[in-house]
Amino acid sequence: MKIIKLLLCFILILSFNTTFSQQKEEKKEKSEISKTSDKVKQTNSETKEAMSTAKETLKDIGSIFKSKKSKTKNAVSITLNNVDYGNANLSELQKSLQKVNGVKKSTKKYQNNIATFLIEYKKSADNLWQSLPSNISNKFKILSIEENAISISLKE
Repeated sequence: MKIIKLLLCFILILSFNTTFSQQKEEKKEKSEISKTSDKVKQTNSETKEAMSTAKETLKDIGSIFKSKKSKTKNAVSITLNNVDYGNANLSELQKSLQKVNGVKKSTKKYQNNIATFLIEYKKSADNLWQSLPSNISNKFKILSIEENAISISLKE
């Protein structure tokens, strides 16, 4: 009987020892998993921050190049020398320019008998002039024409 009791005590001790060792291993595994999870979260956060910084940098670089390109490519200037502000041909020219297909915006400036039209237009100045109705363009003499500029005067 003593042997049986001793044997039972031995079995109980072994089972408690096994249970405690399993619990210790589980705690170690949870601790390692927790550490790994924290490292992953930190790396993820750092990656997001780096991506955000990279996106901002690309936007800044893109805006630098886009602004220069759009200013020079989409503007046509037409200068009309020796004209009175109230001249009917000047008004007709402005109305016709605004009706040309592809013209986004047209503004007029006037100073010292010189009228200047600034037109947002993607094609060349020559193409813009060719797009005007002939009854309007025939009233003017072309003094010079370049890619983005035209200088004209009234025909006498």
